[in-house]
Amino acid sequence: MTPPRAAIDLRRAVVPLAVACLCIAPAAECAAEPPDPARVRAAIDRAAGFLRGRIGPDGKCRGEYAPDAPRGLHGGRTALAAYALLSVGDDEATEPMPRALRWLTAARLDGTYSVALRVCAMSQTRADRYRDVLLQDARWLLEAAGPDGAYSYTPRNEPDAAYDNSCTQIAAMAMRHAAERGPEIPKRYWRAMEQHWLDEQQAGGGWGYRIPPGAVRTRPYGSMTAAGLATLYTCFDALHAEDYVRCRRKPQYEPIAQAHGWLGEHFAAAENPAKGVQWYYYWLFCAARVGRASGYKYFGEHDWYASAATALLARQNPDGSWGEGDAAQRTEPTGLALLFLARGRAPVVVTKLQYDGLWNPRPRDAATLARWLSRTYERSLGWQVLPADAPAEDWREAPICYISGAGPCELTDDEVARLRRFALGGGLILSEAACNSGSFTLDMRRLYQRMFPDWSLERIDDDHPVFTLRGGHAEPETRRSRWGLVAVSNGIRPLAIHAPRELSMALQLGPHSDDNRPVFDLLGNVYLLATGRGALLPRGADRWPEPARRMPTHAVRIARVRHDGNCNPEPLAWRRLALLLAAEGIALDVTTPIPPAELDAAKRPVAVMTGTEGFEWTDEQLAALRRFIDAGGTLIVDAAGGTRAFADAAQEQLPKLVPGGRLEPLASDHAIYRAAGPLRLRKAYAQSLDAGADRRRLEGVYAAGRDGRPRLAVVFSRDDLTAGLVGYPGFDVRGYTPDTCVRLMTALLEFAAPRRPTTRPATRPATRPATRPATQPATRPTTRAAP
Repeated sequence: MTPPRAAIDLRRAVVPLAVACLCIAPAAECAAEPPDPARVRAAIDRAAGFLRGRIGPDGKCRGEYAPDAPRGLHGGRTALAAYALLSVGDDEATEPMPRALRWLTAARLDGTYSVALRVCAMSQTRADRYRDVLLQDARWLLEAAGPDGAYSYTPRNEPDAAYDNSCTQIAAMAMRHAAERGPEIPKRYWRAMEQHWLDEQQAGGGWGYRIPPGAVRTRPYGSMTAAGLATLYTCFDALHAEDYVRCRRKPQYEPIAQAHGWLGEHFAAAENPAKGVQWYYYWLFCAARVGRASGYKYFGEHDWYASAATALLARQNPDGSWGEGDAAQRTEPTGLALLFLARGRAPVVVTKLQYDGLWNPRPRDAATLARWLSRTYERSLGWQVLPADAPAEDWREAPICYISGAGPCELTDDEVARLRRFALGGGLILSEAACNSGSFTLDMRRLYQRMFPDWSLERIDDDHPVFTLRGGHAEPETRRSRWGLVAVSNGIRPLAIHAPRELSMALQLGPHSDDNRPVFDLLGNVYLLATGRGALLPRGADRWPEPARRMPTHAVRIARVRHDGNCNPEPLAWRRLALLLAAEGIALDVTTPIPPAELDAAKRPVAVMTGTEGFEWTDEQLAALRRFIDAGGTLIVDAAGGTRAFADAAQEQLPKLVPGGRLEPLASDHAIYRAAGPLRLRKAYAQSLDAGADRRRLEGVYAAGRDGRPRLAVVFSRDDLTAGLVGYPGFDVRGYTPDTCVRLMTALLEFAAPRRPTTRPATRPATRPATRPATQPATRPTTRAAP
């Protein structure tokens, strides 16, 4: 097919912003393993440095298009550079951004790309002085659209202003940004925009640059298909939110489902599908827009971010730029690549569970929540949809798993086990009965009993942080009756929260009405609770380490002590520590909780004990623990979560283990502290203590050693260690930071346990596969509930 005129003009001196410079793509598709987040961050920093260097003393991008450049491209490079830099975290008050924003504010722009990109840049600022420019440009874009909703490089009322789908998607994206800053965009605008894309969609679900005059179809390709799909999501949010109020309409929008099918079938990380090397960076930019709008981690079987980010990093130029040609020509590819990385690596705040049932009655609830959290906390946050049998590392990308249902919810034993591992690994499950579905609530109660047989589902107290972290959203006496929230807690944190009264309708409709705003306030508290007030990792980072690839050099054998004070609140704490220490060549051999009578210091010289509730040892248990200590064993005890009931009981019971024993603080220069390094408490907990409070807070009970000298037989921490070993940033934990917990517990083990060489070679752990297993169902279901 003859390339459209815009593609031919790429070879000329004027390069449209929408079609970034050509690149040479490697032949092979890249692996689906996500790149190291630190490497991504370094690539972003280098690229941002390149773009900052392109901003001249007057604020204009060096090599900016001339005011009389064809197609109104003047100002586009500066606007794109500013948009990209603000999107990756540059401060609008730190140079060169003030220069660039001043130039953009004063510049007279008259082309769709440059005006739209200026809107996008201004939307990322907070200062009111830039809002007037945004409003002015939004009005310009409204007037520049043709009667069919489509755009050209210049206003459609000008002669020879033929539409194209690239200009049209950039304008629609800008109008979406503008709407988030306040001006209401007329519904008629979005209806015309939606109809245009529906008319342009090809039989297989894709889109091309335009349908040529006199033709009825065109050849679809990757960047335009992603552009069309992202724009349909924008139109859907603007027009169809109220279509899903009653949970009656089947939440499937065939044009979106068909477009996802096209992307899943044709996706390529190393080239623009059906276009090869042409417009590669524009393709990635559009693909990231789809990923963010749809929440789908996979396009078909392809992890779009992991594979494309790997390909992108492999071709970054030494100066931090992307693309070819001189520095001016590399401005657009670099800006588009930065926008891809900014969107792709944004922390995922919530995963919506896809299961066999009415899981998606309000298809835009999670998307709306993520957008609201992004605006409220001024950070870019994403969301995703995962099937119930997704790999563990996919689940761990988000701290919250959201389960909505308007009918029965039946999960297999394997799916229940995966959700249990997610929650015990530091996650929070949030379920809500869409349309107040009684059958869903009954099924969730049964599922939680299967997931967490050791803990019960209880009503949430009115003074719980889920109601109070953001200052509360209702009078205390009405909170419980209004929401009816129930939760499963392990004594430290909620593992699951269930709302028998629906939340999803308010999320679907948005936070703008007084009726809906309390739901967003409530879920803002849930976000703060689950993330420790916003401690989130970028996509691709994982608090759980990979299995070690080295052979252990020695082993530490540990017994966990059973008691009646909730002795196993964090069942995965020692599993994570074992993974971390395996990387250092230390093999941890840890029992499940055993009764004191089974302790044997000759076989396992270290015993550990934790809990959240009060306890009291029987005479038999006390005698068994004394025998363990007399035989040279060491007992390490912490109050999981910093719970006072357990800490007070331990403070009373532990001195009984040694005749005449007493708890006393460890010396400030004790070897344990020296080995552990700097100690840091969790921020909220540290703020609750006196400013000068010592972080070295361990206490001990000394017993007579075999040589007659006192030895440290019992170590006690009123501050949490156990929850920190799991690694989550939970808000309501009174104790040390997760990193400090790992270092401190490692120092305790090294102090207490003699190094024992391994008696046989350990089996080398298998690493997780680089690609998604072939048996793993695609994120996009066969009958896709889109959008």
